[in-house]
Amino acid sequence: MKWSWSQVSVCLYQSGSLAALDRDIGYSSSNHSTLLYTWRRSHHQFAIILRSSVRMRQRMKDSTMIMRPGEFWIADIPFTNATASKRRPVLFLWLDAEDAVVAVVTSAGMRSSTDVSLQEWSASGLRVASTVRLSRLDCLEQSLLLFRLGTVRAIDAERLKNVWASDVRLRF
Repeated sequence: MKWSWSQVSVCLYQSGSLAALDRDIGYSSSNHSTLLYTWRRSHHQFAIILRSSVRMRQRMKDSTMIMRPGEFWIADIPFTNATASKRRPVLFLWLDAEDAVVAVVTSAGMRSSTDVSLQEWSASGLRVASTVRLSRLDCLEQSLLLFRLGTVRAIDAERLKNVWASDVRLRF
């Protein structure tokens, strides 16, 4: 198997042992991570860790993932030319056989009637103010969903359902 290193993490941790680092931030050689370097500045310790996306995807595929509609996930979205991919947040909508149907989540503002700006984005686990584009659906292999961020809040779920019912339809 070819290794593909795609994520470098610089982590701050308080204790000096690798066991504490494993507990605090998930570093572990069994998780196919490589600790490259640690250093101390003032009373803080830092670590640089490489994580393999290939191994992480394989690990997620082998484990039991329970996905529920209305959850935000980080997905490894492949480019259409299949030369690379990018990690993006998505809203999981439903399973279609073995594939996950998701809506694109973006930090860009609304541009059509099928976009829903989230009011409680932070409580849902997203890092920045976000918009769900219900007109931009993707069908992804489940293994491309890397980890769960959180769940859509009730007020946003109601708005998403209303927009879906009123504006998402075939136009022919």
